[in-house]
Amino acid sequence: PSNEEVYDIVKTRLLALSPQERAGFLEELFADDPDVLAAVRNKFADLLAEPVAEPVTDTANAAAREAAEAAAKKIEDLRAQLVAKKAETDAAACKAAEAA
Repeated sequence: PSNEEVYDIVKTRLLALSPQERAGFLEELFADDPDVLAAVRNKFADLLAEPVAEPVTDTANAAAREAAEAAAKKIEDLRAQLVAKKAETDAAACKAAEAA
């Protein structure tokens, strides 16, 4: 087969694999010929590149912001409870010391 026919076969196989499996497939297939491996990697560089994550949408940003704000509010509430409990404990300790 011609180079283009081989490239078409390899491309079909690469597209059937996940992006994480593609490089390993080429390594295994062309392990005996580093020059061919380099040429095939070059030819299919776009298929071997890691997929780019989808941009985060405004809705996702808003949801993340709301979750962060809710977590911050919960932390503030817990801190306020801790301060109030400490003040209560300190007052009880002072009262106990005065009584003694």
